[in-house]
Amino acid sequence: MIMLSNRPRYAVLIGLLTAVCAVWAFAVADAFVGDRELEKVAQSRIQECRDFVKKYPRSAIATDITTAHEYLLFGDRTGKVRIYTKYREFDGRNIYSVIDYFYEERGDRWVQTESASLPSTYLKQAKRAFGDEL
Repeated sequence: MIMLSNRPRYAVLIGLLTAVCAVWAFAVADAFVGDRELEKVAQSRIQECRDFVKKYPRSAIATDITTAHEYLLFGDRTGKVRIYTKYREFDGRNIYSVIDYFYEERGDRWVQTESASLPSTYLKQAKRAFGDEL
């Protein structure tokens, strides 16, 4: 008798777990698609940074693109393109910089809303992006 009374509880638990997994999978897939869309839009900004660091020997650039909805799966979609640059000064020191570009999706277009150059507190993240020692 005890086994039969637990079946409805297990069914509800399995149903809830299935729903949570489905929402999670949809959110991950949506973020992946959003990242790819924003990457295409941000190519001009990325190319500007590439052109700048090409002037320096042993320069490199790395990007990190993220998108998200305001409320998990609903609301306005926003995105951030973080560009890490590394170049070697003429005295041999590596110089790192981090720039964020913020975007909003308006209709079917991504529109840049603002940008920011981040302070040296992001130095560890920049070094990690290039695989350099911390």
